[in-house]
Parts: sequence; C-alpha cells; structure tokens
Amino acid sequence: MIEQRIAELAGSPVSALEQVAGRGYTPAQRLLVTFEDGSTAFAKVAVNDSTAEWLAVEHVVYSQVEGSFLPRFLG
Repeated sequence: MIEQRIAELAGSPVSALEQVAGRGYTPAQRLLVTFEDGSTAFAKVAVNDSTAEWLAVEHVVYSQVEGSFLPRFLG
C-alpha cells in the first residue's frame, strides 16, 4: 500500500523501499525509495495520529517553498 501511494505521488513505479533507521525527531517511518528508472527519493510515512498531523503541516510548508538548498518536493 505504501509502495503504491509513493508511486502515485512520484509518477514512477517503485522497485525498492529501504527503511532508514536512527534519524529524525518523530516516530514517523522513513524510507529510501528506489524507482524503476534508478532514481531515488526520501519518504516519510505517518505511524500514528500525531505524526499524521506533523507531516500534514510539513507538507504545507514544503509545498510552498523552493530553493537550491532544498531537495525537490514530490508531494
């Protein structure tokens, strides 16, 4: 299910998901995503109501800012 949702948001089929452990300030699930074309992305997934709320706020912020110092936001 997570793989399918990431593929929909990125517009590219996912070939692998790798858990990223030991990082971050919340219990959100963190994933390194590899797409079929070999490109990669970092994904965060809510694991409870609190992380869902925090990620919703983060989504609003990242969808409105751009800069050469930021990775491209996929959604």
